[in-house]
Amino acid sequence: MKKGLLALSVLALTGVALAQLAQNRNLPTKFPIDCRGLDRRPTNPAEAVQNWNFRCQRVADQWGKGARLGTGIGPAQLATGFPTKPGTSRYWGGFLDNEKRKIYIGSTWSDNRDVGGNPELKNFGVIYEVDIDWTKPDSVGNRKVISGKYLSRSGDVDVGTGDTLRTVRTIKRGKDGMFYAFTMDPGSPPTIMKIDPSNGNRTTIWKEKRILYSDKSEFPKDQCEQGSVPQAQGVTGSVPASSLRSKQVSISGNPFEMNPNTGEFYLIPIKGTGPQGIMKISADGSTCSWITRMRAEGNNKYTDNATNKADPSYGQPNGAGPRGTGFTSMTFDGTNPYYHEIKGKAWLYVSSGNSYWRADIETGNRELVVQQEPGDTHSVWDPTRGFLWTSGTGNGSGIAPVTINDEDNPKLLGNIFCLNPTAAWFQCIRGSGEAGPLLRGGIFLDPADGNLIMAHDAVGLVRIEVATGNTYTFSL
Repeated sequence: MKKGLLALSVLALTGVALAQLAQNRNLPTKFPIDCRGLDRRPTNPAEAVQNWNFRCQRVADQWGKGARLGTGIGPAQLATGFPTKPGTSRYWGGFLDNEKRKIYIGSTWSDNRDVGGNPELKNFGVIYEVDIDWTKPDSVGNRKVISGKYLSRSGDVDVGTGDTLRTVRTIKRGKDGMFYAFTMDPGSPPTIMKIDPSNGNRTTIWKEKRILYSDKSEFPKDQCEQGSVPQAQGVTGSVPASSLRSKQVSISGNPFEMNPNTGEFYLIPIKGTGPQGIMKISADGSTCSWITRMRAEGNNKYTDNATNKADPSYGQPNGAGPRGTGFTSMTFDGTNPYYHEIKGKAWLYVSSGNSYWRADIETGNRELVVQQEPGDTHSVWDPTRGFLWTSGTGNGSGIAPVTINDEDNPKLLGNIFCLNPTAAWFQCIRGSGEAGPLLRGGIFLDPADGNLIMAHDAVGLVRIEVATGNTYTFSL
């Protein structure tokens, strides 16, 4: 499938064959608007035609023209850049609150006047609350800024106090009711921030630090080590004093998760030299340790040998199991009975981009689940259908489910190539979701009806009816 196009697999738990799903395009939709074909386009009144255009056509073809759905500032408005020059803006990830019928999603925007790397014009983070109460159509799609800076016609507005909020990759909610945002972009280090949703006030919990070998001070406990072993000057493989001693967090995918029971945070390190695996930050941000560690090379105390375990003289690795090439994203979902509570153990789902794994958070032991290419950024457990929905660039920048209800034979379900003109498949989704890309925007499973919501074309929110393939934009 062509990279950047949206793919959606809708194989249901009933075992309906993919080919049979072609007929589902003609099933009656339960959505308030049907965007599956031009034959369903309303002709009267004129307002209905306009509404169809806004909701059914591709997001990218509408937001730049000034089309808006829902009230309140949003990425589409920030992308048009009033009252300054247009810049960049996009949605990332977050979570769905079924009780409140809201989505909480991270975003970022930059002012296009930033031509010289001015940090005061770049990578501002915003946390939105978006209404998804389908029983109240007049308020669906309305947006509210919970925390962060945004533009208004009278100037910048910053909701909440504390350190400046930068690119919000994802948001988790703790047992204390606070929001925990993971921020990261090329201009600022990975940071974990606690957000009070009642007023937007921000407290920095943890921040990545760049510790060089030339820094002779005591290594901070809140960072994890790269593991490189310095050699005598001039020795092949020696580590320069300017090299990093601290391990950096990956800048791709969604390398952050939070344990809702303990408040601990999980991070995925950047690929490259040094060990791969999963790092753990304590709930108060004071310590960093490895949950599972693998695949270091060269002069490194974590270097693997030819067996599953590293040479003990170079430091015992955390956890046994296959040694992958490193991970890109993960999710911790306590509602999944198969992967999180097997024999009392808790598991993290982890994607590497070309395979799917699980890791025991107590022992660090790793298991390869599916050696196929799932989405590499977001995952959400579907309890009714018994599989994970995954999204990101790994699956052609689309959505694909992974079955895990069959412990003996987990697999990536067959994808339908919606937009590949050379494929013999029918178009599996119709409407605003017919054209991609999804990129690394969030996906959400709505427990109220079992359908999906996705951040589409970076600035819009689209609802997907899994059974029929009908999609429409509800917030833009």
